[in-house]
Amino acid sequence: MPVALAESETLLNEIESADAIVFGIPMYNFGMPAQLKAYFDQIIRVNRSFAFDASAETPYQPLLADKPVTVMVSVGDGSLLPGGALESLNFLEPHLLTMLGFIGLHSVEFIRVGYEEYQDERLAQALQLAERAIDRLNVGLETA
Repeated sequence: MPVALAESETLLNEIESADAIVFGIPMYNFGMPAQLKAYFDQIIRVNRSFAFDASAETPYQPLLADKPVTVMVSVGDGSLLPGGALESLNFLEPHLLTMLGFIGLHSVEFIRVGYEEYQDERLAQALQLAERAIDRLNVGLETA
């Protein structure tokens, strides 16, 4: 394997050997941080995490086995989250779902925290809801 692909191979091996995947992601300027985009650029690889056949009816096929993916999203303004007044500006979640699904990871659950910029009761409530969602995940893992 070329040295240039060593990091990519390491990251893909980590995904393949994991029982579940957890991401903690802040929203920056309506999308993902550059470091996370660089991570996806390493793991979305032709003939490794997806196949391409130009002659096929569906030319792109995911190659990774599906597994649970939990994404903890943090945003400064909760109105950017689904159902909020600024939801149309949330490019992070659709982008993540597209990239993960493209390589075969379709079982994605979001845990969201908003209103960090406000530092008021809305943030406290968002944190409580996120903690409950994490507790439900933990219970599910313990019974599995």
